[in-house]
This record gives sequence, structure tokens and C-alpha cells, in this order.
Amino acid sequence: MVIDKIHRIALNPNRSLGSARVSYLSIFISHAWQFGDDYDRLIKMLNQGLGQAQWQNLSAEQNRPAHPTGEALGDLIGRADVVIVLSGMYSRNEDAMQSEITIASNLGKPIISLVPRGQQHGPESLRQISVEEVEWASNRICNSVKKWG
Repeated sequence: MVIDKIHRIALNPNRSLGSARVSYLSIFISHAWQFGDDYDRLIKMLNQGLGQAQWQNLSAEQNRPAHPTGEALGDLIGRADVVIVLSGMYSRNEDAMQSEITIASNLGKPIISLVPRGQQHGPESLRQISVEEVEWASNRICNSVKKWG
């Protein structure tokens, strides 16, 4: 546990061992680099629930590597405190998103799966690697990010 905390601090220099307060959370949203309504809605929820200055969107276009595969993608996900997967998009883009999820899993990043609206669960393959499945509700998403980030 202490080693994991030290590893997180090394990846995110804005964290401190002596302080319970974190200056911001770094979040990677796995979405196959498609920016749609669900992605935009999630960004708004995180901004409102966490405060726009309290988190960093590693998936934002300005952070996107020129070729989002391999080492560049690993470096980006490696800086994340938590990875959020839009499981509705995962169902439609499984192949494209799987590399991001595999990298996150290999790096030991907590993966939070957002359940598609109107469903009780996301895809089984995603459920097996997620630390938590969360419904599309701002307070639940933000609480999960705080818990696992």
C-alpha cells in the first residue's frame, strides 16, 4: 500500500505524502478518442462535482498524443490516478478501447466503469477488470473517483 502511494506520487508530483489534501486528480477517460455527448456530459459532471480546478483531464484533445498507441499512450495513462471507461462506448468500440484498458490494467490503475443509462451492468469483460461499476449520476461518479483516485 505504501509502495503504491509512493508510486502514485512519483507519477503525479502534485500529491504529497504528508497531506491528506490532493491538489488535483489526474483522470484518463477511455473513449477511443471519440468525443461525443456522453464524453461531454461526463466532463460537465466531473467539473461540477469535483471542481474544474481540482482535476486534470488527461484525455482532453490538448493532451492527446499524435499517435495514441504504444509508449505514448502508456505514458499518458501512467500519469492517471484513475481511469474511467464509458461502457456504452466500450460496447461499440471494444477493439479500439481495449488497448487503453489493457495498459491501465497492466499499470495497476483503478478502472471505473460507467454503466450505460437504463442498464444494471456493463459488459461482463469490463466488469471483471473494473474496481467499481457506477451509474450515470454525478455524485456517484465523483465519489467513486475520490475513493479510487
